Parts: sequence; C-alpha cells; structure tokens
Amino acid sequence: MSLKNTLERLFRTSTALSFWGLGCLGAALALVLVLKSLPYSTVRLVPVEASQAALRPTPDFAVGQLSWPVTALAEAPALQPFRETMRATCGDAKGLAAAACATSALAKRTPVGNPATEFVNVDFDPVAHFKRHMAGAPGHCLTRSAILATELLSVGIPARVVQMVPARAKGHTLVEVWDDAMGWTVVDPSTGGYVTGAARRGSAVELLVDPAVIEWRPFGSAPVSTAASEAYRHHFQSLLAGNLLYPEPWLYLRLGKRAAPWPFRGQYARVGPAFLALGPLQELLLWAIPGLALLGLALVAMGWRRSVPASDAAWEKALRPDVRRVGGLDFPQS
Repeated sequence: MSLKNTLERLFRTSTALSFWGLGCLGAALALVLVLKSLPYSTVRLVPVEASQAALRPTPDFAVGQLSWPVTALAEAPALQPFRETMRATCGDAKGLAAAACATSALAKRTPVGNPATEFVNVDFDPVAHFKRHMAGAPGHCLTRSAILATELLSVGIPARVVQMVPARAKGHTLVEVWDDAMGWTVVDPSTGGYVTGAARRGSAVELLVDPAVIEWRPFGSAPVSTAASEAYRHHFQSLLAGNLLYPEPWLYLRLGKRAAPWPFRGQYARVGPAFLALGPLQELLLWAIPGLALLGLALVAMGWRRSVPASDAAWEKALRPDVRRVGGLDFPQS
C-alpha cells in the first residue's frame, strides 16, 4: 500500500483528523512532562559578553538578562536563616573575608558526598536544603556553592554561583564574591580556597582570558603542600578551557520572578565560545514538542473545516424533497 493511500485512509473523515490532531497535542504535552522531569533538560543558555560579567555591583548587579537585587535580598524574610547563621559565624565580615569564613564553617558541617537534592531540581527548597546540610548531610560543589552564595547575598554581599564547564571534561561549580580590594573573586567552597590571576586578582571572565597565570590560594593558616597547590592550579586551568555559566539566582534562592520562560526551568548566562549546548535528547524534545503541537492544531482545524460541509450535506438530506434551501432560509416549492 502506498503512502498516499495510507494517509487517505488515516485521514478520511473529519473525526479521524480531529482524533489524530488531539493525539498529537496529547503527545506534545506528554513530551513536555518528560522534558521537565530531567534535572538539566530545561536549561536555557543565553550568550552574554564577558564585559557584562565584570561590571562593578552597586551593590545590585546583572549579567545579561539576569539580575541580582542584592539590596532587596539583604532584607528578604525568606533568607533569615542564612542571615542569622552568617551573622553568628562571621559577624560583619565583608567580601573575600566573609566568603572565607562561611566556607570554613561549611567544610566543618557538610561532608563531601552526594546530596538528596540540588538547586536544579523542581522541588528544591533553599531553607530546608540549608538546614539539612548544616546538620551534617553530605554535599558536593553544587551544594556548597548554592549555600555560600545565598549566605553572602542574605547579608548584602554581592555574590553569584558560577560554573566552569570545559569542552571535554566534567565541570565544576564555584562562587564569585565581590571584594572592594580585589573585585570579583572566584571562591571554591569545595577546596577551601580562592583562585587569582594576574596581579593577585581576577574574576572568572578574567581567568578565562589567561588561565596560564592563575593560582589557587587556600583559606586559613593550615599549611598546604606545593604538590597539592599545583594539582589545584592545573585543575582550574583545565576547567577554564571552555564556558562560564551563571545560573539565574532564582534557581538557588527561589525568590522573585524566574527569568526563564515556561517550560524552561532555569536560564543560564553563558560566557565563552558556543560549544556548549543541550544534549541530543533535550534538543530533540525541544524541536518535537512545538512540531507536534503545531501539527495537532492543524489537524484539528482541518477536521473542523471538513465537518462543516458534512453537516450541511446531512441537513440537506434530512429536508423534505419538496423543500429547497436558499440562503439559509427554507421555502416550500410552489
């Protein structure tokens, strides 16, 4: 049987057209649910210029379409648990000193391990997440970075989560904190130190330009071997061979308006070459969903248009033979 004959049989009647149209719409909805069930599937990547990520905060700041209202966050009631912990642990410390203090406290309370949830999950609750890890639940770089950035923002210190994603290796999640003396500084709450570039300073975008000169420097007075420092330095150099991603703050704060439009769960500002994209499954779903939805609407519309002449024909057949229909009005035959 030819394709033409098969299609004619499938779409012979208006009812069949409507049935297949509704089926396509249902399939599109099902694919949306599948897409949203994948933790990283609904990430929207938006390229931004490196200069936008290097701007001085006032203390509010933005990276492309993403904004961090630091002044408002410093007074947000929802962040009170973070604020109380920061004040009790680090007092009025600012900038890099505050990040160092909070990082040390995190390292003491949160062992390395896989957490029960991450800020990319649908049901993420920042306060519950924070209390769980302060009580000793394990976590990794995503866990500690989300907590550290939120703690700093809760007391009015400009900070943001940043992800270093190389082209051919696993990425790493860190925090950038604003320090009046050093500018934006990359802090790694997982290794307990910070990364600097030329002239002992450097934001993530500055490190991305010249990774050869970077250094990893530990917090605290505990000695670190030269071999360990070199290993960390080489690790960060490999991470800087790719993209920088800035997740929208709503993901780890769950406050304010989400930047990503539905069905995207989160928007990420991307700095660097456009090699980073969603996986093949996500790309397929993002194309298939609107395609199925449009096809479904078209089939339903075709079915409706075909049903109108059919209903007129049925009406004509039901009329008495001696009655003809003119302009929608019935007149008896004379």
